[in-house]
Amino acid sequence: MPLEVFISYAHKDRKLRDELAEHLSNLRNQQVIKDWFDGDIVEGTEWESQILTHLYTAQVILLLISASFLASKFCYSTELTEAIARHDAGQASVIPIILRPVDWRGTPFAKLQALPANGKPVSQWRSHDEAFTNVVQGIRRAIEGLQNMTLPQPSDALDASDTASVSAIIDEWVRYADLDNWEKWSQRIFSFDQPALSVARANELESLKSWLFSRIWPPSYPELEEAFKNFLLVLNDFLKTFHEHSVEWGDLFITRKFYQIQEWDPTLYNKLGNQYDFHVDLVKDLFLELTRAANYICDKVRQFIDPTFLLREGLLIVSSGPTMNLTWELLRTQYKDEERTAFPYPGLEQFKKDRANRDVHFGKGDNRN
Repeated sequence: MPLEVFISYAHKDRKLRDELAEHLSNLRNQQVIKDWFDGDIVEGTEWESQILTHLYTAQVILLLISASFLASKFCYSTELTEAIARHDAGQASVIPIILRPVDWRGTPFAKLQALPANGKPVSQWRSHDEAFTNVVQGIRRAIEGLQNMTLPQPSDALDASDTASVSAIIDEWVRYADLDNWEKWSQRIFSFDQPALSVARANELESLKSWLFSRIWPPSYPELEEAFKNFLLVLNDFLKTFHEHSVEWGDLFITRKFYQIQEWDPTLYNKLGNQYDFHVDLVKDLFLELTRAANYICDKVRQFIDPTFLLREGLLIVSSGPTMNLTWELLRTQYKDEERTAFPYPGLEQFKKDRANRDVHFGKGDNRN
């Protein structure tokens, strides 16, 4: 089975990345690797969540180093940070490839063996073909080393320190996400068809997103790690979607009723009204998905760490309303058996299409007009 290879690069180095891709074709044709870079993203889909999904699952991560890479905030602060964290945790092999001369002393990847040989930049070789042949040979050796490693079996005894580390992450997640008051603080999302969040809670969710992204996971609990990363992907898309039309009003972020126009135009009013309804339903559906993702984490914690975790409290639920008779409806939601994959959340664009198949939903489809 081919190893997943993630290629991290700055767009100014696209030409050199394409040359590397050609030289990787032999490994690809031999089913040794399956490489991915952001050019493989389907047009119109949510690019960041797709990048993070592939970055989280790759077994080999290639860093194409240049001044442009080091200057890119996303490459350096996001992709590089996660790559090194996964390398240090033994979950992926990270290989820096020096494309162009740059001072990379003291960087997080400086401790790793760089390619081409002796860290000589590709641009300084007699020919790029010669340089990339050397690079691919180094990648092949690294992959052969990974394939020859003896991986621990599920029956092996787990390191007690790993359990302690994961337990600490779980406890901190419970606090950050305020699971004890989940239904109470989320009620504003489902109120009066105008989703809202307290400014304080919205800021705490942003902090939770950054905190989860920077966690270094021990290798003993890959399924639990995947469940947390699934939660992070949903949280990222929920916050981005909610804030597309949010405005600060006192101590709240509320959804702006952008269909209210100053000059009457029934065609425009109806169009904006449909877009508003689509947006409100999508925000609600994303929070339902976030609740499913949180319940999924709880299931994994009970499976691997503590069978009694939150058993007394039960599933996280949300309440929606008020209904026509001025009551609130409790909504219980979780992933179905066939949805319980490594990453049940498929990314924003696919989720818009799939949400009608979830156990509870408000909207359907990806057409807002």
